[in-house]
Amino acid sequence: MVSDKLAEYNQLRSTLDQRRFELEGLERALQEKSLRFLAVTKGKYGPNSGEYKQVGGIRTVDRKRPSRKRPAPASTPSKPPATPVG
Repeated sequence: MVSDKLAEYNQLRSTLDQRRFELEGLERALQEKSLRFLAVTKGKYGPNSGEYKQVGGIRTVDRKRPSRKRPAPASTPSKPPATPVG
């Protein structure tokens, strides 16, 4: 009885692993086609076109420019506490 349940469990895991590998392969193929479609649109219409944006690209004019970091202000050394003479 326990061995039957274990065998069924192992069979289900094996089936799920196969399906997961199939789905991962399909996802890779879809990602590759999407990248190719994006590249073709960028080549035909340009990287700043509305068409490129419509297919999911980010136009170069819409990209956020990196901000320049301001230099840290020079810190003035603090005076040591005065010691009483005494």
